[in-house]
Amino acid sequence: MRFPLGDLSSAKVRPAVCLTEPIGPHKHLILAFVSSRIPASPLDTDLLIDCSDADFAAGRAAGLIHASTASLDDGHKSVAST
Repeated sequence: MRFPLGDLSSAKVRPAVCLTEPIGPHKHLILAFVSSRIPASPLDTDLLIDCSDADFAAGRAAGLIHASTASLDDGHKSVAST
């Protein structure tokens, strides 16, 4: 998924986690980008994807190779149509 950079000058392709089922008549999804940068002090709204978690195998199948974080409070969310 392409996510805009903070200054909106360009975008970067990043892995994403889907936060919703398709919504509305256009079947939009709400996504959050995934980063291998794990904050030193994660916020309550950070979704940590841990290598030791049983569900991480699905992440590996999707291309994640490191523990990762989906930050949900800093505006790095996107809406996509299915």
